[in-house]
Amino acid sequence: RTDRGDVACEYVVNACGMWARQLAELSGVCVPNQAAEHYYLLTEPMAQVDPRWPVVEDPSSCTYIRPEGGGLMVGLFESDAAAWCVPRVPADFSFGEIEPDWGRIAPFLE
Repeated sequence: RTDRGDVACEYVVNACGMWARQLAELSGVCVPNQAAEHYYLLTEPMAQVDPRWPVVEDPSSCTYIRPEGGGLMVGLFESDAAAWCVPRVPADFSFGEIEPDWGRIAPFLE
């Protein structure tokens, strides 16, 4: 139901990322989705980096590398990630920063 009336459809696609659970709750639907801490590091710009380079993933070290801002982004994914903002993800949070947990990050950087 919207402010313009009911919407009838066979399927609904909820593509709201870490807000998917909160959007679904508005319709009484439970989506088992939880935001998790995600850390990434950015290098300084490097002339050799081509923004058309592909994303390189290395599952054995839980990392990915991709061009970003003229340099490289090194992302870290833990198999046992820490939940973030369990009660509610802030509506205005997007590409923000959280305090780094160096104890969790350090093993990936060694």
